[in-house]
Amino acid sequence: MYDGAAKFAKSLMKLGIEKGDKIAFCVPNCVEWMSYDIGIMMTGAYSIRLMFGLADMKSIIKGCSAVVFGSKSIWDSFLSIAQISDNGKVSCKACPDLKFAIDMSNTHRPANALSAAKLMAEISDDDEVEFPYIDPEDIVAINQTSGSTGVPKGICHSHFECLISHDSDFNESSRLIMFSGRPMGYIGGYLLNVVTRGSLHVSET
Repeated sequence: MYDGAAKFAKSLMKLGIEKGDKIAFCVPNCVEWMSYDIGIMMTGAYSIRLMFGLADMKSIIKGCSAVVFGSKSIWDSFLSIAQISDNGKVSCKACPDLKFAIDMSNTHRPANALSAAKLMAEISDDDEVEFPYIDPEDIVAINQTSGSTGVPKGICHSHFECLISHDSDFNESSRLIMFSGRPMGYIGGYLLNVVTRGSLHVSET
């Protein structure tokens, strides 16, 4: 997982992603999910883990530098407000900060969108990149609320908060194995216990 995360992080930094950038992230449950998410963290950027629901696409991705998507429905929503030109470059009047689009599915990749797998394959062990310093209070991710009371709201989480939250949320018996049928982008479906406790996490795909 770490090797994949480091390669994805290097790929993002080669594309110009910097510390503090926001990346819209919406990928179906899969083995590579954590490699992509941790890769974003390693750059000093943070993922906005999207569950689109009823919210307007423009309001959700406003301020993002890039999108990393992996399903046809998500791409269809995105392409209704943005265009992807050569080398994954994005133009979007409503979201002028968007620079590029990356697909991780390959089966649903829009024309001109960058392939995460190809970007990572181009990274060699000899590619030296200095990852930025990460402060414990830096934002690690933004999760969306369900939107049941209106437009989904973004909840910021710090690195430190993520490391300590599971100690209060889970009891001793939950440390070894966890089953989840929720999307990994949900707080309840996220694989943080794998990183913080070395637990076994079983997710529905």
